[in-house]
Amino acid sequence: MRQSFFLMVCLFVSCKTDYQRLEENELRSGKRFDDFIEGLHLGMTRQEYFDQCLQKNHDGVFTNGLGNRVQYKIASGLKEINLLFEPDYHDEHIFQFDIQANYVAWSPWNAQLSSDNLVEDLKSICMQWYSGNDFLKVDGGGDRTAWVKVDGNRRVTIWASEDGLAKVMVRDLTVSHDQREE
Repeated sequence: MRQSFFLMVCLFVSCKTDYQRLEENELRSGKRFDDFIEGLHLGMTRQEYFDQCLQKNHDGVFTNGLGNRVQYKIASGLKEINLLFEPDYHDEHIFQFDIQANYVAWSPWNAQLSSDNLVEDLKSICMQWYSGNDFLKVDGGGDRTAWVKVDGNRRVTIWASEDGLAKVMVRDLTVSHDQREE
């Protein structure tokens, strides 16, 4: 009985993906990485977020995006990338940033500005912003692929969304999905 239980545990552990093992190890480390961009970070209150965005807007760093999103433009080589982001909250504190990205000069006939190239540029930018573990390729089924990196409590996920668009999610893994505020 004891040997079969041990065998089942070994089989279960060996079935875990590289990503699952990485996430478990990083969360177990107890390290916290809350930085997002430009002084924004996971764990901020709504008011802190609003105040920081207002200051960055006055400084000309952020502009108003669509809806409640903030617009932030960055350069990747000769290409300019537009980021539109907004936070999600738990107990009035940010636990996730949802980002939509596109090349400013995107057009359907310019293959250099495809969603796949945008994903590669975003991976490179995120590695500069958030050093640490590399991105892992995660199969989402069908032709969907995501790139995920986990450092301590922070997970960064990047995937191609539709023509010319990519999505990025920066999330605090210590907040579970069922704790999200609507």
